[in-house]
Amino acid sequence: SAIRTSNAQFEHHKVLENFDVILEEQSDQRDGWNEFALIYHAEKPLDMIFSSSSLSQYRQIFKFLWRLRRIEHQLYSSWDPKVQRDMMEEHRWFIIRNEMMRFMSSLQFYASFDVIERSWTDLWEEVQTATNVDQLIEAHSSRFLSSVLTLLFLTPQTRPQLQHLFGVLDAILLFA
Repeated sequence: SAIRTSNAQFEHHKVLENFDVILEEQSDQRDGWNEFALIYHAEKPLDMIFSSSSLSQYRQIFKFLWRLRRIEHQLYSSWDPKVQRDMMEEHRWFIIRNEMMRFMSSLQFYASFDVIERSWTDLWEEVQTATNVDQLIEAHSSRFLSSVLTLLFLTPQTRPQLQHLFGVLDAILLFA
């Protein structure tokens, strides 16, 4: 299974038991990538911090990151040496593909390190100084998740930017 070949294998078995994989009905274009989702079932006392609302937000973040991974995978898989191209066409194709790969790499770096890692570091500092559960909930929901969602353009206020980004991502996917 995928767990045995990933870092998840080092997690406590109780954590892994609370994950489910689901395939959602999303569109008539069923390719497996768009329908795949991970669901976490928070049990007491974690459900105080990981409410159904925050788990829904995590799912939104996961779907965004999964979309980036899918497009990167498609780009890396797009080269077919059996396709005959003339030298100039092949050169242009490589340049465009490499620029798209660099864009995707930069976008994933931004999402992973500039947004999630930095927000996680800020959250961890707040967790260390929290003196009650309310402060933990506030740090997690109001600051960590809010920061990640905003910086990844996943809020209603950033929807126009997200739509533009999705337009670029869709164009890359069509190219691949």
